[in-house]
Amino acid sequence: DDPAFSKLVDNWENRLRITQSSIWAREPLLAFRRLIFGASGLGAQVGNCWLQYSKLCRLAGHYETANRAILEAQASGAPNIQMEKAKLLWSTRRSDGAIAVLQQSLLNMPVEVLGAAAISSITSLSLVPLNPPPIVCESQAPNENRDIAKTLLLYSRWTHYTGQKQKEAIISLYTRVKELQPKWEKGYFYMAKYCDEVLVDARKRQEENVELGPRLVPSNLNNEWSWWSYLPDVLLFYARGLHRGHKNLFQALPRLLTLWFDFGSMYLRSGSSKKDLKVVHKKIESVMGGCLKDLPKYHWLTVLPQLVSRICHQNADIVKLVKAIITSVLHQYPQQGLWIMAAVSKSTVPSRREAAAEIIQLARKGFSPGSNENILFGQFASLIDHLIKLCFHAGQSRARTINLSTEFSALKRMMPLGIIMPIQQSLTVNLPAYDGNLGDSLMSNIFSATDLPTISGIADEAEILSSLQ
Repeated sequence: DDPAFSKLVDNWENRLRITQSSIWAREPLLAFRRLIFGASGLGAQVGNCWLQYSKLCRLAGHYETANRAILEAQASGAPNIQMEKAKLLWSTRRSDGAIAVLQQSLLNMPVEVLGAAAISSITSLSLVPLNPPPIVCESQAPNENRDIAKTLLLYSRWTHYTGQKQKEAIISLYTRVKELQPKWEKGYFYMAKYCDEVLVDARKRQEENVELGPRLVPSNLNNEWSWWSYLPDVLLFYARGLHRGHKNLFQALPRLLTLWFDFGSMYLRSGSSKKDLKVVHKKIESVMGGCLKDLPKYHWLTVLPQLVSRICHQNADIVKLVKAIITSVLHQYPQQGLWIMAAVSKSTVPSRREAAAEIIQLARKGFSPGSNENILFGQFASLIDHLIKLCFHAGQSRARTINLSTEFSALKRMMPLGIIMPIQQSLTVNLPAYDGNLGDSLMSNIFSATDLPTISGIADEAEILSSLQ
C-alpha cells in the first residue's frame, strides 16, 4: 500500500497504454516487469502481467498460449482471473462455460454488494452447482466494486446474447451495474443498448399487429406497453453515458439523435392528439434539453452533419433545439462548423438555405463586432461565393487555365485569410483523455493551433480539368 509504489505502477500502466497493442510490442515489456516484480516478491503484480499477456494472446487468436498465461497468473496469486478466463472461453465459442465461470465468480461475492435482486436473477438459471450463501462483507474497496460491476456487466451482456433470461431479469442486472458504478459510462451505454433492442422489438411487433387487425392480435400483446413508452429511458441512458465519457460516443450520440428525430416525425403523423404520447414527447424534450446544456460541444461537433441534415425537420420543437445545438457548436468551433455548414448555406432549397442563414447569423452575434471570430464569418461567406463563381466560370474555349489575377481579382485581393484549409486533419475531432470533472473550457483544444493551416494565398492560375461528358 506504499503510495510511491502505487504511483510507479500507475505510471507504468499509463506508459504501456500508449504503446502499440500487439504481442511483439508489449510482450518484452511485460516479461521485463514480471522479472522485476518477481525479484521483489510481488506475486500479485507478476500475475497481473500474465493476465495482460493472456489478453494480448487471446486477441491475436493464440488461445493455447493465452490459457497457459492464465494458469501462470493463477499460480502467482493474481486477483480477478475469472474475467480473462471467461473471455477466453467465450472467444473459443464455449459460451456456457464462459457464463458458468462468471456465475461462479458472482455467487462468491458479498451479498450486500451484488444486491438481492441481482442474486435472485443469477440463481434463477444457474449453470453451476449452487454454493453456500454468498459471503457477507462489512466493507468493499472501490476497486473491488468496479471489478464486481465489470463482471456483472459482462454476465448481463452474455446472458442477454444467449437468450437465457427474461427482460425483467436482464434489466435488474444492468440496473445493479449502474448502482455499483454510477459514474461508469459503460454501464449506462449497455443498459441503453439493451433497452433500445427492447424498443425496436416492441415497435416491430406492434406495427405488424396493427396491420393484422385487433381480432388477430394475441391477448397478451394487447396489454403490452406502447413501444414509445420505452423511448425516454433509452435516450436518458444514452445521454447519461455520454455525460460520463466518450468511449462510445460514435455509437451512442448518432443513435440518440436518430431515435429523437424518428419519434418527432411519428408524433406529428399519428399521435399529437394522444395524451400518453404527449407525455412521452415532453419527457423526450426535457432529456434533449438537458443534453444541450450538459454535453461538451465537441460531442455535438462529431455529429454536426447529422444535425445539419435535420434543420428543416417537420417538428417545430425539434427544429428549435437543433438550431440551438448547431449555434452553440458554431460559437465554440467556428472554423470547423462553417465548413460543415457551407453546402447547406448555399442550398438550392430555399427553406434549408434560410434556416442555415439564421443559424450562422445567431452564432455570429455571439462574438463582439470587430473580433477575429466575427470577421471570420464575413470572410467565409465571401470566400464561398467566390469559389462557387469560380467553379461555374465558363472560361475561354479550349483554354486549360484561368488567370485569377485578371478574371477573379476580388478573390486574389481577399488574401490572406484566417480561414482554415478544409483538410481531414483540421476537421477530424481528436477526442481528449476524458475526465468527468473537465468542462468545455478545458476540453476545447481538440484541434491544436499548429495543426490548422490557414489560407494565406492563391495561385495566379487555376487549371481547368476536362469534363468526361
